[in-house]
This record gives sequence, structure tokens and C-alpha cells, in this order.
Amino acid sequence: MRKWVLFSMALCSPLVGAEVWLRSEAQAHIGRAPERARRWGIVLGAPAQDGRLSDVLAARLDAAAALWRAGLVRQLLITGDDGRFATDEVTVMRTGLLARGVDEGALVVDGGAPRTLASMVRARALFDVEDAVVVTNAFHLPRAVYLARRCGIDAFGVEAEDRAGWVKRTGWWVRERAAVVRAVYDTSRAPDALD
Repeated sequence: MRKWVLFSMALCSPLVGAEVWLRSEAQAHIGRAPERARRWGIVLGAPAQDGRLSDVLAARLDAAAALWRAGLVRQLLITGDDGRFATDEVTVMRTGLLARGVDEGALVVDGGAPRTLASMVRARALFDVEDAVVVTNAFHLPRAVYLARRCGIDAFGVEAEDRAGWVKRTGWWVRERAAVVRAVYDTSRAPDALD
């Protein structure tokens, strides 16, 4: 029995350590609203359901549209998969933001980012994003802000509200534990190794 306890502790130690480190790095840069207006809002993708918005995506779009209407961001970078890797997230997100009253001219689409890290690397390298509000769900927000800041973006995170409690009823939080460890590992490498 003691061996199993020690094994479990050894297995959990990197998970807990990575989570504590990442959250401590991101926490000061997360809030209900940005302290000032910024040019960019980065809206991160998530799998769409048969070409429709999932609850996770709908919450992100609601929060992004509210920031745009309030004048807290001027442009929204919609970033995620365009269907080359899994589902076409960005087309569904663009349609959803237009339906929420966001001007087409305020939208910029990047469909070449199947991972959060790729979204941030590409935002900085391809779109010259230096300063942004990151919009995603609470379970994802610390990692997204951490990665953005590690990629050279002065990022502030705003939570997309999970009104229906969907995230809590599903396994998203389990997936996020492993993604946090990978994020810390990925950003421990040389900057040119980030992808």
C-alpha cells in the first residue's frame, strides 16, 4: 500500500507543481474587465458541434462581443482550427460574432492554430499583437494568459461566463490538468522552439 501512495505522490507532484506555477504567473493578469482599452481581443477556439457553437464557444463569443461593444477592444482575433486538424472552429466563431452585432471589419480570422500555444505564437508573429485581452473560459484562462505572456504579448484575461455550468458537468477540467503540464514544458524550451 505504501508503494502505491508514494507512486501516486510522485505522479501528482509534477501536475500540482505545474498548476501552482502557471496560476501564480497568470493570476495578476486576470480580472472581470481590462483596466484599459486595448486594440486586440484574442478569442480562442474550441471544438464546434456539427458546425454549431458549443456552450464553451458561445460563452467565449458572448464575452468577446461585450468587450467590443464596450469599446474595450477594437479588433477581435478569432483563432483556432479551420478544419484542417479537427473541426472548423473559426468559421462558426466568425458567424457567431457577426450574429452578436460585431462589425465584420473588426474581425480577423486565423484558422491555423489548433492549440492555444500556436494561437499565441501566431498572434505575435503574424499579426504583430503586442497587447491584448484574452477571452476564454475560466478553466482555460490561466493557461491562455500564461502562454500569451510567454510569447511576448502583454495579455490580460477575461473570463467567459459558464452560465449553464456546462464545463463543470463535463471533463474539460480533466483535460486542462495535462494541458497545463504541457504548457509549462513547452515554454521551458528555447523561444524559437515554440509552435
